[in-house]
Amino acid sequence: METIRIELQKENCRNKLFEHLMGEIFHLRSYQDYGKIINSNYLTNSRDGNYHSSPSSENSFGGNRGYICLFDLIDQSDENINNCIYLHYDFTLPRWFKSIHHNYNEYNLCYLIISKNIYAELISNEVGRKQHDKTGEKYIPYLEVWHPSIINLKDISKILIVKITETFPVVSG
Repeated sequence: METIRIELQKENCRNKLFEHLMGEIFHLRSYQDYGKIINSNYLTNSRDGNYHSSPSSENSFGGNRGYICLFDLIDQSDENINNCIYLHYDFTLPRWFKSIHHNYNEYNLCYLIISKNIYAELISNEVGRKQHDKTGEKYIPYLEVWHPSIINLKDISKILIVKITETFPVVSG
């Protein structure tokens, strides 16, 4: 498993992230969760409260079933990706993982890119859409897929650890 660490400024982060994420399926966690995942040797859902998660996990198709929620950027259109980022879940700058400081904000993220050898185990976006149509449970159109149980670290092909900084001008007065 390859681990890549990068530091980015907010202004240019999306293009740099997409260089690593396009054509992949991944799970996103805060960097605070990285050590827990490495020590346990597997990735689980955030249902038990051991990991930081987004508020959108509540009453979601995957969250309600204890699935691991993943983003599928294989053959996705720019429109689908932008709809996800701007309307549903900004996986490039998730506000619930933001640390606020005096003159800057910081996002410390961990993208776990899954190996192709478990793609056949994934639950498709279409299944989530059909359930949403029946029950109203939340899901992210087109991009969200799920794994039904734990993912062993051997099934993670790459870990991308990202620190994104958003600086503010110092105001003198």
